[in-house]
Amino acid sequence: MKGYVAGFLCAVILMSSTAIADTLYKKIDVLFNSVQIVVNDEPVEMDNIVYEGRTYVPLRQYSELLGKSVFYDEQSATVSIADREQSLIMSKEIAFVVNGEAVRVSTFKQMLNWFKYNLEIEEMDAQTYAEFKEFVKQETVANTIVHQYATDAGISLNGAEHEAIRNTISIYANNFGGMESFVKKLESIGITYDFYYWLQETAFLKDKLTDIIIDPVTETDIIDYYHQNIVLYSTPKVTAKHIFFSTTDDAGYSLAQTVREEKKKKAEDVLASAKRGNISFDTLMKEYSEDPGWQENPDGYTFTFGEMVTAFEKASFALQSGEMSELVESELGYHIILVTDRFTEYVPIEKVSESIANSLRNERYYKFAEPQIQNAYILLNSSVYDTL
Repeated sequence: MKGYVAGFLCAVILMSSTAIADTLYKKIDVLFNSVQIVVNDEPVEMDNIVYEGRTYVPLRQYSELLGKSVFYDEQSATVSIADREQSLIMSKEIAFVVNGEAVRVSTFKQMLNWFKYNLEIEEMDAQTYAEFKEFVKQETVANTIVHQYATDAGISLNGAEHEAIRNTISIYANNFGGMESFVKKLESIGITYDFYYWLQETAFLKDKLTDIIIDPVTETDIIDYYHQNIVLYSTPKVTAKHIFFSTTDDAGYSLAQTVREEKKKKAEDVLASAKRGNISFDTLMKEYSEDPGWQENPDGYTFTFGEMVTAFEKASFALQSGEMSELVESELGYHIILVTDRFTEYVPIEKVSESIANSLRNERYYKFAEPQIQNAYILLNSSVYDTL
């Protein structure tokens, strides 16, 4: 039994304590595996011995069953027992713990790099970085919770789904000249291929998890969403003609002040003629407009917000159909604008039904997930996390 006892140098004494000298050995008679061990009403397989009315069990195995971790320091011959989460944050490799699951420093650093790259962030002051870091921590928590809930629900990815991930990555990698170049690109921004693959796995798992935890999106849901958010799928447009007097040269530089004043005087005279109505707008446009594009657009330009010079665009949308503007000055010159039509262009529901369904799925998922994220038990390894 000496060899057996030596294997139990770390042991739990359940009934009383005893002092053992390091150099003291004696032959003993023990009862081997005679005690049934029950933890939280569940019988467990665990070797044990009974000696002089005391039951001895393996310290590490017993502690882990009780949610503890055991560390043995050979130099000091000290056994330390700690809560599992507390033991995780004793490591310099752990940034924080989410619901008992460790997030490694290397993972969190890569999450920081990933979002910095995708958000095209170059530099941040201390306050901005603190906010950015908190945002990335929340995203890391959200991803970790996806994996935790998937595990609890018995959800995993099958071979076909892993193959789909690899194919998707391969297609995307072609944008960078192939997989080898893509991996080098990832490394240049401070992330590994394995981390990138994990992000794709997370997206797949989230999609499968969503199917379980939310009500299916119906056609009625899609139609209702489309009409309630019709502004998202509508584009106001205007068709406008203009008589244009340029105040810049071919290189875009402003003309001399005297020339600009002459142009303005001419534009005012043409505007007066247009208002009198004895000469049609089209006739005046053909005779005086310095817009080189009017011949290709004799019926005017049709546009929405953000497509034209700001002053011209603003004046056009302020007019009703058939209404003519006063003289409008832009950085390019002077305009006399006639709006010939105003209308709203709608994206057909058939073209956006899939994106609406995805939006509703995400909305419903986050309605479920947000409380889980906010209420997650997060234990920071402050001495490590604060210095990242």
